[in-house]
Parts: sequence; C-alpha cells; structure tokens
Amino acid sequence: MRERFCLLALCGLAWLAGPAFAEPLYEWQWTVPPGILLSNQAPTIAALPDGALLVCWVAGSTEKARDVQIYCSRSGSGSSIWERPRPVVQRGEHAQGSWLRNLTLGNPVLFLDHQRYLWLFYAAVDAPLGWSGSHVDYKVSSDLGKTWGSSRRLVAGWGNLPRNSALALGSDGRVLLPVYHELFGIHGYVLELKIGHGAMEKVESRRIPGGDHLQPSLVWAEPRRVVAYLRSASSRVPHVLRSEYDQATTRWSRPEALALPNSKSAVDAVNTSDGGILLAYNDSPTHRTPLSLAYSRDSRRFTKIWDFESAPDLRFSYPALIRAADGMYHLVYRAQEIWAPAAIKHVMFNQEWLTVRLRAAGIPKGN
Repeated sequence: MRERFCLLALCGLAWLAGPAFAEPLYEWQWTVPPGILLSNQAPTIAALPDGALLVCWVAGSTEKARDVQIYCSRSGSGSSIWERPRPVVQRGEHAQGSWLRNLTLGNPVLFLDHQRYLWLFYAAVDAPLGWSGSHVDYKVSSDLGKTWGSSRRLVAGWGNLPRNSALALGSDGRVLLPVYHELFGIHGYVLELKIGHGAMEKVESRRIPGGDHLQPSLVWAEPRRVVAYLRSASSRVPHVLRSEYDQATTRWSRPEALALPNSKSAVDAVNTSDGGILLAYNDSPTHRTPLSLAYSRDSRRFTKIWDFESAPDLRFSYPALIRAADGMYHLVYRAQEIWAPAAIKHVMFNQEWLTVRLRAAGIPKGN
C-alpha cells in the first residue's frame, strides 16, 4: 500500500518557483506485514550506498522469549519491495570470549561508518534477569549486510542495552553510541568509540547525570553541539527529555523536560538539511498513539507538524528515523493492534514534503 501526497496548493506559486522543484513525496509500506512473524519490534534502519535500505528488528513468539532472533530485510535500490526476512543473530549465539549463550535478544542498532563497514549493535541477554541480564554485543559486515562476522562483546556488564543509532563526530572514526543501563537504577549514557577498518580500537563511557532516563537519541545542534533526546522512565515526568554534551569537558548536562508530552516511550531524532531537528515521538502522556513528528531550529522549542498514526485502538512504538545521502527521510516503527501480532512499517518522505508541513505549521523557510 502506498500513498503519495501532492500538496502544491499549500505551497503557493512563489514558493514553487525554480527549475529544480521536486514534487512533495510521502509513501509507506509494510517492511514486515502483520502475520509474517510474531512479536516484531524495535526496528532499526540504514541507508546503503547503492540506494538500498536495510531494516533489522527482533522477532519471536513474545518479547524476551527464548525463540527471539534478530532478522534483517533489504529493499531493492529505489524499490518498495522488501526481501524475505532472514536471521542474522540467532538464538543461542555467544560473543567471542564469553561462554554464556544468549537467552534472548533485543534492540538492534545499525550504523554505517566512514569506511563503509556496517555495524549491528544489539542487546544479548545471557542471565535470567530480563533486560537487567543483558550486555551490548555487536557484529560487523564488510559487504553492506550480505554477510556478518561473529558476535563480539562491547559492554560486558549486565543491564546494558543500545537503542538508537550512533553519531559520527567526524571522518576519523570517532563515534558516539547511545546506550543505557537498567540494573539497580536506570540511566542513559554514551560510549565514545574509535573504529577503523571494521575493528573496535577504543571505548570510553560518558554517563548522562541523574536517573530515570534511558534510550538517548543523538543529533547535532548548531553550532556543532551534540544533544541527546531521552525517554523518561518516570510517570512523574511524562515528557521528552534533553541533555547537551560539552566536548571540551566530555560531560553531559543533567536532562531537562521539554514541552513535548511522551508516555515513557522511545523517541528518535535526525538533523534536517536546513540545520533543524526532526523528532519522532508519541505525542501523549499516557498512550503510544499518536506517533508524531516535531521540528525545532534551536534544539529546545519544538513544533508538532504531523501525525504518522493516530488510531486510538493501535499502538505505535520504537521509531527509528534517518536521512539518507539522497536527502530522503526514512522512518520505521512497530505498529500493533491490541492483542494482535505486531508488524514493522516503513514511511519515507522528501524535503519538499517536509517544507510543505513546515509552512502549514507556520514555520518559515530555513536557510
């Protein structure tokens, strides 16, 4: 199923002037339709250099079940046709140097580095403690996800999980990977990695102060500042949280609540071509519907510009949002009817569609 929105009337003729104008584009399709696999959740997405997309997620009979595996599916270049899902991390695997095999898996995270190595970080639970028994493991692919190396351990302590994609600090292999801890307390933190030729060269940890926050999403804020948007773990603070990184002192600020309601659910953010920030989140203090999109130019004040989903009898969660090299935005998320198997949905839109939404929300055109 596909939708195409042509919203030229909203733009105005002056706005459309110029030979390079492209039509606003918004399309969606199922990456994993309902009923293909049970309990599909926590998707992640990467745009590959050949124009294809790769989506990975966890699936099994139920969340945290012993039959959960990490599956991936690839789209053709410029195509909405997705390949049959295949497992890339299987039940019972263990990281090199560890004698404990995984009991279940969660939260895959894809990241394509500066040398075109594709990384897959994920939570591997090897102790019967729920997510408190998880480590952060990873695999690396040198052929853009066609084949993968063996599992390796990144964070050895229990209670550690990734969630959102990494942020490259430059072209020298320095990368920030957001993770979180939920054993004897909950807090987000960030790993500063140094990677090269598919190998992990250095790992340093930077905690985000305070507690009751998790699953940070990292983006750039002008001028060259890194900010994190976090999911609250407390019903007393039903809002999206924000923290800022000081690269000079390598410290994060204590998270502050933004004027964005959120139901203790995952968020994700991405930079736009005009220097702004897009945030995908559940715009409700109590429910995982609607799934919405908000925009900010200063990293603090956001304006909601769109609802991807708003059906009251469905739940929409775990958004993963990217901007590809061709400027196209891609969002994947979990869609579930109550008491029904969940599926993975993919939405794509271009800058022209986003410009129309910003104009409709009264936000002037950026630089």
